[in-house]
Amino acid sequence: MPSSVEDELCKGFVALPFHDDFSGEPIPMTPITTKALRNGLESLPQEMYDMIYNHVFHIEPHSEVITKAYKPPIQLQISSKTRARAMQSYYGANAVWVFENPDEAKYLIHSWFASLPPAVENYFRARCVNGTCQWHFHEGGWALHVYQLKQTGRTKPFLIEGLWLH
Repeated sequence: MPSSVEDELCKGFVALPFHDDFSGEPIPMTPITTKALRNGLESLPQEMYDMIYNHVFHIEPHSEVITKAYKPPIQLQISSKTRARAMQSYYGANAVWVFENPDEAKYLIHSWFASLPPAVENYFRARCVNGTCQWHFHEGGWALHVYQLKQTGRTKPFLIEGLWLH
């Protein structure tokens, strides 16, 4: 019996499982290990790998509210290799750090800076905040000196070279 055109076109393709009952049930997937995922990604052409990597790990310039519950983004918690690359886009790139509660701002600024990895100092644009706070680099690392943090009576936040206070 002669083969059909459809048979010829499909020769060499692997048939994937599907549901012909249109039940809408998902096809069961085999779990993938971290090692298999890593190997698969690393076997991609470099351009494609870079596109995926940049999409997942690049953090756009942003405004981040620092509260007691603040946690850094997940991109900074994956591995030391990815953390080094993601820190640059998260802490640099015109990021603005917001401290909304003036009563807690002094404590939050100190504890937040103390929690940052030393490499972060290279990414901050503002090296000195004049007026309300002042921070500078010295032999032991970054130091933040808070002179006064009080309610200013403003209804909108105001920018002081990299720190927003409400």
